[in-house]
Order: sequence, then structure tokens, then C-alpha cells
Amino acid sequence: MNTIQRDVTGKSLGVEPLVVRPNQAMHMLDCDRAYLYELINSGEIESYLDGAARKITVTSIHARIERKVREAPAKSQTGRKLREARQQTAA
Repeated sequence: MNTIQRDVTGKSLGVEPLVVRPNQAMHMLDCDRAYLYELINSGEIESYLDGAARKITVTSIHARIERKVREAPAKSQTGRKLREARQQTAA
């Protein structure tokens, strides 16, 4: 799903929206609705109601992805250390 806005002719305006609906956020995060609402309820993703429509801020989606990317090297380093320790113990 493309989040770039288009004019009435379909030409790209090159502007990313500030907010998206839950279905768009689920696509952006590659998650299901239940997990999206867990993220919202935990405060990890910012959202608000606009009338009856739930709106999710794109900046909070980007911030979560950036946090997960920053955390990933630390976890992979831990995994590497565990593998090395197991190899040394097995030898």
C-alpha cells in the first residue's frame, strides 16, 4: 500500500500523510490488528479518535521502526556470544 498522497489525476504529490488509518498502519508495520492495538494501548504507537475514525501518527510508526532497528544489533550480538559460548563448551 502506497502512503504517498495523489491529486485527483493520480499524480503523486510527494507528500507523506501525517496520520493513517489502522489498516494502513497494519500494512506499514506488517502486523495484525490485535498486535497494532497492543502497540497503541502500550503507548508505543500514538493514535487518537477523529470522530469515530481511529488515526495513527506516521511519526510514531517511523519512531517504532527506528527503535526496533537500533535494538536489533544488540540482540544479534547477544545471540552471537551465546553461540560462541556453546561452541567453546562443546569443544
